Amino acid sequence: HIPKKADPLPFSQTTLFNLFVPSLPSLPSPQQFHAGLLYEEGRGTERDYAKAMHWYRKGADGGHAGAQVRRATLVW
Repeated sequence: HIPKKADPLPFSQTTLFNLFVPSLPSLPSPQQFHAGLLYEEGRGTERDYAKAMHWYRKGADGGHAGAQVRRATLVW
């Protein structure tokens, strides 16, 4: 039996991003790290390195190793 292909999300990346952003300050460091990735890569929003760095810092301050690496990479 071949599984049925999943239906695409009914929302655009931009819509999902806009739903996600307001809750960021209260979310744990992994989600803050992912917000940094979205800003850095311009997925669902315009590319913005300053905002990416802000969320990498928040994630790194929360102990997220990936955020610590990305923060160091952007600075370098």
